[in-house]
Formats: sequence, C-alpha cells, structure tokens
Amino acid sequence: MTGCESQDRYAHTRFTPISDTEFVYDALVIAGYSDADRERWLNEEVAKYGMCPNGFEVIDKREVKVSGFLDASKREVTRGRCLTEG
Repeated sequence: MTGCESQDRYAHTRFTPISDTEFVYDALVIAGYSDADRERWLNEEVAKYGMCPNGFEVIDKREVKVSGFLDASKREVTRGRCLTEG
C-alpha cells in the first residue's frame, strides 16, 4: 500500500489556504488508509505551505457523501486555523 500512498494522496486530496492563518483540507476517504494517515497528510501539507509554526486547531470537520460513477464514497473536509503564540 505504501507504494501507492503518494499517488493516492495527491490524486485525492486538496489543500487550500484561505488566508494567512486558515485553510481547508479536502480528502477522499479511501479504503486502506486510516484517519491517522489523513491526519499525517494534513500536517505535512500545513508544513509544506509554511503555515502555522505554532500548530493549528481544527475548527470544523465534516464527512460529505459523494456519488461516483461506480459507487458512492465520502470526502472528509477539514477547516483549520493557526494557533497564535502564547
């Protein structure tokens, strides 16, 4: 599974900064990957964009059902906000 992880991750996730301190992360829930995998991917995206040096908090997290061509699946949409110092 790890050989496909980077391909699956970039094909089925999207990180969108909406300001200097807030972001939205959208990830397809894929069989074989856990919540911990999606959380790790989110942390790596925040770091890649140079955001949230003091960490971040999740301010909203929703599962959204979507219909695909062959099956129904779900996406996990997470909105986060950077923590301030102190």
